[in-house]
Amino acid sequence: PTEIYLFPYTTLSDLARIVAQLRGEGEGPFVAARYDPATAQLRLVAQDMGDDPRVPELWIIPEDGIPRSLGVIRPAGDTQLVVAAGHRSMIHDGATLAITMEPRATAPHPAPTGPRVAAGKIFGI
Repeated sequence: PTEIYLFPYTTLSDLARIVAQLRGEGEGPFVAARYDPATAQLRLVAQDMGDDPRVPELWIIPEDGIPRSLGVIRPAGDTQLVVAAGHRSMIHDGATLAITMEPRATAPHPAPTGPRVAAGKIFGI
């Protein structure tokens, strides 16, 4: 999996926010993300992930190795999510963010059913 790099914003008003770059293998998908721990808002901007009847689902995978869904994202363009209270503490150094392609009708899922199309370790929080 490709690494996700998180960097703090550089303006004083954005110091508590975090940005991430999530890349797939080779020419795979690219997703830029910004997380604000104060509001639990996660904003993602995805490049076009291609024509697929399935939907991209975002996962946080903490130290225990069990993926938890953060929700479905758009395959291209802007998505805004509120991270569930039970998942907020999992967004930290060493955890993994991953995207899988999942069946639309049953999303969000209790566990991934498809392969990862992009993943990486979180750094810099």
